[in-house]
Amino acid sequence: ASQAVFGVTNVWYSKSDIENPWTAKFDSLLKKGESVVVPPDTEVRFLWDFGDYYCAYPHLDVSGGKGSKIRWAWTEGLYDKEFSRANRSEFVGKRVARSMYDTFLPDGRAKARFTVPWWKAGRWAEISVKTAGEPLTLQGISITETRYPMESKAKFECDDESIAPICQMCIRGMQNCLHEMFMDCPYFEQQMYPGDTRVEMLVLNSIFGDDRMLRFGIGIFDYARRSDGFVPMNFPSQHIQD
Repeated sequence: ASQAVFGVTNVWYSKSDIENPWTAKFDSLLKKGESVVVPPDTEVRFLWDFGDYYCAYPHLDVSGGKGSKIRWAWTEGLYDKEFSRANRSEFVGKRVARSMYDTFLPDGRAKARFTVPWWKAGRWAEISVKTAGEPLTLQGISITETRYPMESKAKFECDDESIAPICQMCIRGMQNCLHEMFMDCPYFEQQMYPGDTRVEMLVLNSIFGDDRMLRFGIGIFDYARRSDGFVPMNFPSQHIQD
């Protein structure tokens, strides 16, 4: 993933954050694997722009820092003061809000790796670090992408040059909406809805030529059928909508 990093101590991001001294430190951590030491009683945060949409598992290697608190948040786009995401490539005048996040609590050991049992999704990550009485060393940070392994086998040509990038974005969307089952979206609900899934099945069969998940999805909805023959609005789910 391409990486652009901005270290700040404010909730709202500004253009001047690019020149923050922490920016170069975090940039070196991401791109070169060079450790970053956060002093005691210090609070910093930085944005990680993946450059594209990813579903991935986070990995963070640390040492020391007993009593520190690390929050790794994910978002599809930053919000402005009108609570609009608009251009999701922009960060100036925006902040991370309504995000999914994990909290890591270092216990001071010489080496520790933090990860999560379930993947997260988004275009941006915000890593916030707040140390206590000991310095915390960030030794490494990375993500491991996860999605259903499908690649497009279809070919489309058009004299309108604006169409090709749209097609690539749509394919990327399909790749991230398919894991162990079809999903209406990987960020918010991660559920199968008959209306959404039917369209995804048609796309999967036409563009990717892979019917394994298509058959699997049909089997799931067949299993969910009620006595009247109808299927619920969403399945499988802890809370089923009629």
